[in-house]
Amino acid sequence: YEIYQCDWSSDVCSSDLITEMAQHEHEIKGRAKNEGDVDEYLDENPEAALYKKANDVENRVNEINKKIKKLRDQKDEDNKDAIKDLEDVKVEVMKNFNDVVKEYKEENQ
Repeated sequence: YEIYQCDWSSDVCSSDLITEMAQHEHEIKGRAKNEGDVDEYLDENPEAALYKKANDVENRVNEINKKIKKLRDQKDEDNKDAIKDLEDVKVEVMKNFNDVVKEYKEENQ
C-alpha cells in the first residue's frame, strides 16, 4: 500500500486511493459475509478501516464534479472563477483524505 504524492490538480491520485479503499471494502464485506476473519485483515491493512470515509470523499468529489460540469456546460465566461473555486475545493478534499490515510497508517504500523 502506497500513499500517493502527486499533482493534486488531477483526480488520478485520489481516484487510485479511492479504488484501493473500494477493494478494502469489498474484502472486508466479503469476509464478514463468509464469516471470515475481518480483524486479521484490518490488522494487516489498518487503513482499510477508512473505507467508509473514502465513500464519503468519493461522493463529495462527484458532487463537486457535477457542479463544475453544469457551470462549464453553460459556456459562460463569468463562471470561470466559480469553476476555479470548485476545483480548489475538490483538490483540498482529496488532499485532506490522503493526509488522513497517511496519518492513520503511520499511527497503526
